Amino acid sequence: MTLGPASGTANLAAQTAGLEPIIYFVQCQLPVAIPTLIVVAICHYFVQKYYDKKNDDVYSDAILTKKDDLRNVPGWYAILPVLPIALMIVFSKLVYSAVKLNTISALLLVWVFTIIVELIRRRDFKPVLADGAFIFKAMGGMFSSIVALIICAEFFATGLKVTGLISALITHAQGMGLGLNGMTAVLTGVVGIVTFLTGSGVGAFSSFAALAPEVANGLGGTAAAFVTPMQFASGMLRAMSPVAGVIIAVAGAAGVSPMAIVRRTWIPMIAGMITVLIANVVFLG
Repeated sequence: MTLGPASGTANLAAQTAGLEPIIYFVQCQLPVAIPTLIVVAICHYFVQKYYDKKNDDVYSDAILTKKDDLRNVPGWYAILPVLPIALMIVFSKLVYSAVKLNTISALLLVWVFTIIVELIRRRDFKPVLADGAFIFKAMGGMFSSIVALIICAEFFATGLKVTGLISALITHAQGMGLGLNGMTAVLTGVVGIVTFLTGSGVGAFSSFAALAPEVANGLGGTAAAFVTPMQFASGMLRAMSPVAGVIIAVAGAAGVSPMAIVRRTWIPMIAGMITVLIANVVFLG
């Protein structure tokens, strides 16, 4: 589940809905995510218990992390990844609106704070800064693929608008009596299927997210209610795709085939997506 203002698809959804990322997270994502997480957790408990009892997985050599790669760090370091979200909530119109803090500023502030803490703890300047530089290497790797996807998605969305397909979709949806919720379910299904087949939800969501404002306005709804289930589908359906990188990585770490992981995830993910659509109607629709 791609949740939080640091997620690329969540930021795109917030931009599409015309909201700040932290406002979108609190007002749109959380009301849908909380019941979804509860349902997924319950399903996971029973599904994993069933397959553990069945015990018919075929194991091979697992890809394990080397012992030298593991580091002993204080337990309170677990707070650090949460700090950017906490800062963005505090410095927004939800709490204190005099100071505005965007996602990048919050991440960089916490990054600097973490570097200082590590310098104090390890007292070794060079390796700490070498570790700290990893964030910029990761950003560069992500930008090279995401920027290309966004450009292609904008081109795709513009093409659909120019050909009149969006107007046709709205007309047919009104004629069939689908309304906003029905059209949301249809396009969420499309994004979910593409995500499942390709193993990546970024391209699928980016392509259809740009259509949300026009379709939502045409059907008398809000872009936030239209785009939120699509954004959730782009993350959740990836967790049941045997060609997704995350599934392949987990399978390698466990020493099983990707299908052995997928059979443990597809029921919780489908139940979660049904919950997303229901919660979206209740809280955002």
